[in-house]
Amino acid sequence: MLYSPLTSRQKEKMLDALGLTRIEALFSDIPSLSTATPLSGFSSESDIELMQKMGQLSAQNGVNTESSFLGAGAYDHFSPSVVRYLVSRSEFSTSYTPYQPEMSQGTLRAIFEFQTMVCELTGMDIANASVYDGASALAESCSLVYHFFQKQRPEVVVPSTLSPSYLEVLQTYLVPKGACVKVIEGGCHYAFDSVLFESAMTEKVCAIVLPYPDFFGTVHAYESTIKKAKELGIKVVFSCDPSALALLKSPGELGADVVAGEGQSLGIPLAYGGPYLGLMSAKQEFIRFFPGRIVGRTVDTQGKSGYVLTLQTREQHIRREKSYSSICTNQGLLALSATIYMALMGPHGLQEVALLCYKKSQYLKNEIGKIAGFKILNQGPTFKEFLVQVPCKLDRLSAYLKQKNIVGGVPLGEDSLLIAVTETKSVAELDAFVDALKEFQWK
Repeated sequence: MLYSPLTSRQKEKMLDALGLTRIEALFSDIPSLSTATPLSGFSSESDIELMQKMGQLSAQNGVNTESSFLGAGAYDHFSPSVVRYLVSRSEFSTSYTPYQPEMSQGTLRAIFEFQTMVCELTGMDIANASVYDGASALAESCSLVYHFFQKQRPEVVVPSTLSPSYLEVLQTYLVPKGACVKVIEGGCHYAFDSVLFESAMTEKVCAIVLPYPDFFGTVHAYESTIKKAKELGIKVVFSCDPSALALLKSPGELGADVVAGEGQSLGIPLAYGGPYLGLMSAKQEFIRFFPGRIVGRTVDTQGKSGYVLTLQTREQHIRREKSYSSICTNQGLLALSATIYMALMGPHGLQEVALLCYKKSQYLKNEIGKIAGFKILNQGPTFKEFLVQVPCKLDRLSAYLKQKNIVGGVPLGEDSLLIAVTETKSVAELDAFVDALKEFQWK
């Protein structure tokens, strides 16, 4: 490390060489008024309260103080300070998957624990060491089902409520392989029509994709759709927000065969759109078709636990053109961040975060729904996100909210706004947003 802390013996040796007795004597030339004074008033605050207070102090320097309600796949969740501290240590200076287990037991165990936590969260049997992001995780999930059926069932059916960016990546992956991605529209672009969707499910379909929640934040009841899929031998692929799984039934409980997800909500900062973390898990039957790395636990010749990369024969560096996937690495540092975050929060902490997201988003949705001219478009329960139809052109409303230091959400079309609320939003921010919308009516 470039800046390693000194031991007491090293400090004594340095001071002896300088003829000094105290470290403070090194700074004797600095005027007393310029020296730092201890901060007061922070002793009893929690990590999140401390960060908010420090943010208020830094705001005096003119930093951006906008209140953001952006979402659509990237969310402003709180990440405890210890997560960034631990992943910044020199032991984790590389994110590349280790090939030499005798040199990398710590990293391999961290990945193994990550896989275990993903399985517990999704209710699946196996998980890999992560892939690039949620979109590639979904595309890889559908691709593995396509290969599982040996390309004999070429269709993948998805609803129009899937993220547009996910759909684009899915088509980029599958169409060149000979698969067909069929998009089923509901009565409107933000609604899931189970009757229409199920009518497209035939024996030519290898997989259906069920967003959970969908792109607009709606949590659908997929029971009848999953039941019909099972009757036709179609595999069910879920595309999840893992932060919702602490509150909702797991995909495994609902009957999923493969689960993909975006891990950004697990303690990973927004970071201007990436890098992010793709989660993948599945039933045991897909293990030979699973992309990316899988870390397994074994024992050495002395019976001690050890961790190794397993099932590498299916990878492109051995199978080459016969491989099922081109992914041969993982998002190591981000998977480690998610592992530390989940371990730190624990089941109750993850559930508390999910409940805060749900309750705060419901509060804002209900309050906006009371304002004349503003209409909540989602049908059914929502989590963290909801769609609002506004009574004017979005550019005019956005410009007004900008004056109030509010980024109101992601514009969809000319008159719809996708609003996201996470645990980081205070009630004061929610009320300020509502008040701004009420005032806008009279402008």
